[in-house]
Amino acid sequence: MQLEKRRKKRLRKKLCVAEFREFGFYVEFQLAQDMSETEEVLDRWLEFLDQHDWMFNGVGIHGLLSGFVVKAVRGSINEAGRVATAQWLAAQTWCTNTHVGPLQDAWHDEGCVCCKGEVE
Repeated sequence: MQLEKRRKKRLRKKLCVAEFREFGFYVEFQLAQDMSETEEVLDRWLEFLDQHDWMFNGVGIHGLLSGFVVKAVRGSINEAGRVATAQWLAAQTWCTNTHVGPLQDAWHDEGCVCCKGEVE
């Protein structure tokens, strides 16, 4: 592990590093095969996200939705929010095969779908 470079607070904030890291999580779920009201289901998913002031950056192909959930404004989602998402998805009859990943750095984690690269 490399040592953190010394940076001024303003630059750390701009780069979302150190105390300004922002966390989100990966989510994937399958829509039930008998779903004829896909648009209504997606509206429910987006309403759930809006209630928490979160946003979803992902894709849906053949009823499989996958992507990354982050706060819509600067900040992090906490573990309670991640667990609440898993519970909410599990309670939905239109949702099968859910996977909610662990919290990870939304900007710089390896394997994160939204990363542009590591900050040195």
